Amino acid sequence: MLELEVLNVEIGAKYQGKIYDYWILGKLNSKKQIKIFDLFGYDLRNQINRKVECAIQPCILYNETTKINLNKPYIKGIFVHKVFIPSNWIRCEKTVGESNWYGVQNEDGIFFIHVNDLQVLNLKKGDFIEFNVGRFDLLAWYNK
Repeated sequence: MLELEVLNVEIGAKYQGKIYDYWILGKLNSKKQIKIFDLFGYDLRNQINRKVECAIQPCILYNETTKINLNKPYIKGIFVHKVFIPSNWIRCEKTVGESNWYGVQNEDGIFFIHVNDLQVLNLKKGDFIEFNVGRFDLLAWYNK
């Protein structure tokens, strides 16, 4: 989990007046800004200029795990094994609460990695990893 200052929220997909998802611009503790896809439609527009705790999944670009392109978003950190989302957090009903999540910890907190990614990356607890990110997905959040 990590702390994120919500800077802006844009509406993503919209059809016949219904909003399906959002894009969040947030600032991490390291002062880096990242754009996050709110695929579950949590709608954090009322959290702009506030800090929230959140679970974010970086979507790994597998062809870029050996050489990092610094012109693209990237994550580097230590693999910390299983992570869980607290039950009082706002999340989708299904897969987010399951125990299929592992973590990569760095100065910003813990980013969530799905168990399927582990089969490709072959990580052990304590391993250092760095990889480019296609996009960041918001899995769950908590208003501090």
